[in-house]
Amino acid sequence: MLDKAAMFERKIWLSATLCWSLSLIFGCSGSQNEPPTSPQQKEKPVLSAPIPRASPSSPAAGEPELYLTVDANDAVLGGPNASVTLFAFLDFQCPYCAQGFASLQRIRQRYKANEVRIVFKHLPLKFHDQALPAAVAAQAVQNLAGPEAFWLFAGRVFSAQQEIDYLKLARWAEDAGVLLEDYNAAVTDEATVREVAADQSAAQQVGVNGTPAFFINGKAVNGAQPDDVFFKNIDEELLAFPPTTNRDEWLKGYTARVAWNLKNHVIHEILAEDPHDYRVPIGDSPSTGPADAPITFIYFTDFECPYCQKVEPTVSEIKRIYGEKVRVVFKHHPLAFHRQSRPAHRVAAAVNRLKGSAAFFRFSQELFESSPNLSPNYLIAAAERQGLSSEEATTALDQITGPSEAAILTDERTAADVLVRGTPHFFINGKRLAGAKSLAYFQALIDHQLQEADALVKTGVKPEDLYAKIQASAIAPGAPKKVAPFDSPSTSPTWGPESASHEVHIFSDFECPFCRRGELIVEQLKKLYPDQVRVIWHDLPLPFHKFALPAARAARYAQRQGGDALFWKMHDGIFSLSTPKARLTTEEVVDFGESIGLNREQLAAAMSDNSNDAVFQADNSLAASLGIDGTPAF
Repeated sequence: MLDKAAMFERKIWLSATLCWSLSLIFGCSGSQNEPPTSPQQKEKPVLSAPIPRASPSSPAAGEPELYLTVDANDAVLGGPNASVTLFAFLDFQCPYCAQGFASLQRIRQRYKANEVRIVFKHLPLKFHDQALPAAVAAQAVQNLAGPEAFWLFAGRVFSAQQEIDYLKLARWAEDAGVLLEDYNAAVTDEATVREVAADQSAAQQVGVNGTPAFFINGKAVNGAQPDDVFFKNIDEELLAFPPTTNRDEWLKGYTARVAWNLKNHVIHEILAEDPHDYRVPIGDSPSTGPADAPITFIYFTDFECPYCQKVEPTVSEIKRIYGEKVRVVFKHHPLAFHRQSRPAHRVAAAVNRLKGSAAFFRFSQELFESSPNLSPNYLIAAAERQGLSSEEATTALDQITGPSEAAILTDERTAADVLVRGTPHFFINGKRLAGAKSLAYFQALIDHQLQEADALVKTGVKPEDLYAKIQASAIAPGAPKKVAPFDSPSTSPTWGPESASHEVHIFSDFECPFCRRGELIVEQLKKLYPDQVRVIWHDLPLPFHKFALPAARAARYAQRQGGDALFWKMHDGIFSLSTPKARLTTEEVVDFGESIGLNREQLAAAMSDNSNDAVFQADNSLAASLGIDGTPAF
């Protein structure tokens, strides 16, 4: 027995590696912003794409295939025609799951088999080191001896959570009636681990990211709730769907009830996390589907992003399900750490510009199928397959200032306006859906927005005007805010001609690292638009930056000695834009000041002299009037 247990320990950790690898595919995705209604063990969800049901799991005989489905290998207690099906996602090492399991036992005692059936689903969390071995062991018991033995085994594990180890799991399986030889074979079988992973997939489909989690006919109940909460929800479902012995009647009623409750659960989760409508213009972006479709489905994506690649089949399925009801719009959002992505997007933008949307979507599909293998030679060959010449593709690939790059920058500005910080990212008639969610999430939100669109049409809005109507009141929280014209203090240092068409006001702090980064961008603006831009400086030294005020005094001292030209020299010297770090000590600033002709002793004295600080107070007052309370601000 010891040898067999040791073998299980060795093999289960190999299987664990497989299982956690699978969790990168099956892993839960959902919001952590909405607090659970009672204690719940949670882990950071792994962003993942929807996937087909994991083999060898398949729906039990006669079960409807829903997003929450009773699988053939699930531990089920209760009649097949029960009015209420309670799914329980549990982790054997989670203390709140032990409380939830105790509630399930009392539910068994309270309700008849034709009223409630209980379905156990595994969701071992990564920070519980014994949860996965326990789940695999429990699944082995279920496969070998059935649900009553599973229930007995599970109760033993939950009652002794602090004692879980490989030997005890084997002993408890024997106590539940399983032969040790059969048990050892089952727990070291990769198929058993895959059955546990399939439950993780089911959790991902409905957005579960913590344990315990329960669904009562699709209605979500999170956390280890008091028994009365379970009883109340079960009783409500029994009233809505009374017991029946007619299988066809049961199948129709149960399917409709679970689908309805699940959709309500998902849409509540989406809108509770973010109820706003966002302003996302279509512009010249590639699109497919009619312009008067009631749903405008916009997604920001990255050709090298694995999650974007995995969600592509979901986008295709949405097109198939909704057909002419959906217009799909593509937005470029190559992430900086994906080195092959931006060139790929430049070529894709050229395909759209030169050959149209249909060619673009064929090209993008090919890129996602090839990703992350997006070499320059491959991109050129793929573009040629869509009708571009080799020269056109090569130009788009290499040209960092051409029309393709401009199209990407336009989409990136839009992404910033609506706070898109990762990919994939979706907006469905302006409603946000972030990450590679399951198809259930997309369908719930699309169906909800279809109802909203239908209501608008009934008020007289023309179908072709629907999206514009929704966008009229939408928000863009990351977009620059317009402010009324204002006058700068007469002492503000300036750069550039008075006749410039654009003024750039900078509110900055010499010790702020983000201000230094911002200055690098301003330097580029000066080089790109030397005659069109006038730069106006405002000091906003923050109180927690101890050297910010002395540095600002040094720069203003230089201004008093040599005008704005000497100010900008000192400004550049303090920020040290051409070196790895700024000059942020008195000695460094004084040394630099002396190198540009300033008196060393006078400069050092000026850095501790507050007699000229009125210029900073004026800039602070101006910043406050504009609603600026941090740096940098432009």
